[in-house]
Amino acid sequence: MKSLKRKHIVDSICISTLNGSLVVSTDGNEWNEAVIGSAMYSYILSEIPKSQSVFVKTEDHWFMLFPYSDKIYIVRAGSNLTQVELNAIAREVEAYLKIIEYDA
Repeated sequence: MKSLKRKHIVDSICISTLNGSLVVSTDGNEWNEAVIGSAMYSYILSEIPKSQSVFVKTEDHWFMLFPYSDKIYIVRAGSNLTQVELNAIAREVEAYLKIIEYDA
């Protein structure tokens, strides 16, 4: 996961289930970000049903939330990424998760 973080030049990648449970994180201790990210995405989706991504700009980071394969991806970076870049990250993470499941 950390190599994917470096490859895509992002600060963190956090994946949660739709109900906010942490699946995996590049920083290892982001359960709070998983809960907040999934709750925020669910709220936006309830208000704007056709939303595909949520981008939040803070003073020094972008938080990008998007669904992929029944999970919510929360990517934090210094600049915003395109949907194509976000999907590339998600595809690589999903491939990584399949390897972990296979080894288990």
